[in-house]
Amino acid sequence: MRNVSLLMALLLLGSLVGMGSALGATKARVVVGDATIALGDSFKIAVAVYDVANLFGYEFYLSYDPNVLEVVDVDPAQEGVQVDGGDIFAQVGVESRVHVPEPGRVVYYAATGPLDHGGAIGFSGSGRLAGITFRGIRTGSTALTLSQVLLSAGSGQPIANAVASGHVKVSLPATSVFANPHGPILLRIAEGAVSVIIPPLPSDTLVTLRQVQKTAVVLADLRNRLVGQPFELVVTQGEEALCELDEDVFLEVMLPIVAAIPDALGLYAYNPDYRTWLRVVGDLQAFPSAVVARTRQLGLFALIVDTHAPSALTAISISSQGQHTFFAGEAEPLATLQVFAGERYLGAFGVDLQGRYRFKVAIPLGTSQVSLRQLDQAGNTTVQYIDVSRAAERGISILIVPGQAQALVNNRVVMLDVAPRVRNGRAMVPLRFVAEALGAEVTWQAGTQTVEVVLGEIKVILTIGKRQAIVNEVAVMLDHPPVLELGRTMVPIRFVAEVLGYEVVWHAATNRIEIR
Repeated sequence: MRNVSLLMALLLLGSLVGMGSALGATKARVVVGDATIALGDSFKIAVAVYDVANLFGYEFYLSYDPNVLEVVDVDPAQEGVQVDGGDIFAQVGVESRVHVPEPGRVVYYAATGPLDHGGAIGFSGSGRLAGITFRGIRTGSTALTLSQVLLSAGSGQPIANAVASGHVKVSLPATSVFANPHGPILLRIAEGAVSVIIPPLPSDTLVTLRQVQKTAVVLADLRNRLVGQPFELVVTQGEEALCELDEDVFLEVMLPIVAAIPDALGLYAYNPDYRTWLRVVGDLQAFPSAVVARTRQLGLFALIVDTHAPSALTAISISSQGQHTFFAGEAEPLATLQVFAGERYLGAFGVDLQGRYRFKVAIPLGTSQVSLRQLDQAGNTTVQYIDVSRAAERGISILIVPGQAQALVNNRVVMLDVAPRVRNGRAMVPLRFVAEALGAEVTWQAGTQTVEVVLGEIKVILTIGKRQAIVNEVAVMLDHPPVLELGRTMVPIRFVAEVLGYEVVWHAATNRIEIR
């Protein structure tokens, strides 16, 4: 505490010699500067004195908000927190002491030396009393308040002074540059936490990359979790802020903690028109400490962990038309619907930004259990099961003329690969054409030379060259065995039509065969 006693001795001496008023007709000024910094950055604030005369020692208290700033120790090797001294006593040496009694307050003392030091020379003019390095630890603002400022002359008398406190604003990192029309540009913020490569754009295009407050992120599902600091990529041409670019933007977003990365973590871009987050295609496995992605979307981005299954499908509407069944309804925006009839995969269909879908699939006749598997953008799944019935259309009419490679299906001309034939008094027709025209499904097994026909609950198995067929596991004898002709399975027309529930009529006058 020697420095404290030095300064107090100077002040006490002034009172003992009977000089009760402060020296100097003009007050000295003690000033703290203002600053605006980015979160996480360090900066030095100067405590300066102006227009002082015969200064031998000084003391000041500096208060700040410890939730916004912290003092940086510039010399950790020394005991206690160290700050940079002033420059006003540089020629004669200075004895000083800094004290941080608690977060939010700095106490600083300095004097030229002992009172009996004959070479001590007072300082006159303007200069720096101290330099204190701070680091921004939270966004916000804080005053840098000077108090208990004491300036002492060589006689120990206090020097009159006026105080001007400072102000510091800590904001999120941001950078802005004009685009390069001849090549890409690289922007980085927060010491490389976010890096963006922008494609060539007109030279009057302003590109801004900045971090934003977490409160800017509104998650549709409050169970999801935000990771790290969200950021905004803004591209402005003139007065217009663009929503997307014509070419890809490359992004690299460092993960705040290098640890096990959940599969459900992804980089998302916000669509303000639909208030929906769009997952940006990225690669987490190739870069375990960062998300590397490409997108044409601009605006707000965030790392989000989504581990929760999407809500159930709602407002489901089902209708049939011909061989197709139409589904419509509402789901999670941008989800994918995988559709199965039993174990048979029918296809995958997307959900739009408004959470709506509509698609058609071919479902077998009869009653099928259809499973709708909804996958959200993070891969979470919800499955719903619906019984769907599709009745055979009895209004169908097929007209065939033996020897002619064309037929009429509901008065529509259809060309056949192989013309119908009459063998041993039986009309033989291409099985696939007739069965599919009646709404059935046909499967060919080359290894066993068998063909399977399924219509609703009816299942027929035929074998090339064999008169015995299997209908719903019951053996049935045919008038003529199936044969292969030009790679097509030919079967008796009456058998295949009647077993599927249709009527066969022979029109002798026109030599036509009708299925109805």
